[in-house]
Amino acid sequence: MKTLEYREVYLSGPMTGIEDHGIPAFAAAHAKINGLMPMGVYDPGQEALRLRSIDPDDHDSWMTRSLHELTRPDLRRRRLLVSLPGWERSEGATIERAVAEACGIACADLDEILEEYGAEASEKGNEK
Repeated sequence: MKTLEYREVYLSGPMTGIEDHGIPAFAAAHAKINGLMPMGVYDPGQEALRLRSIDPDDHDSWMTRSLHELTRPDLRRRRLLVSLPGWERSEGATIERAVAEACGIACADLDEILEEYGAEASEKGNEK
């Protein structure tokens, strides 16, 4: 996977039932990606903080909003869904992953991206 082929990362991971709705884990992943890749990051943790009008425990409303954002036609083909650790145990994150795959949106785990991009950055540093 060539991560630089994408314009935006969509972070996906467990939020419902997690302390602080997983916002610290999303913030950490967002910071790591921003430090490695020159692209935008859609962070549902930041979205939750920004949209205080939606009850953070209203799973249905958040899923509707998240799936709408994930499948935006203007970004769908240039977006990479990046799953945070534990996504397999999250109903919402597994739905996001299934929808992304069904819509042709590339998917990867956070560790995979950090390892790949870290290796690419290291190789570029060795070329200098």
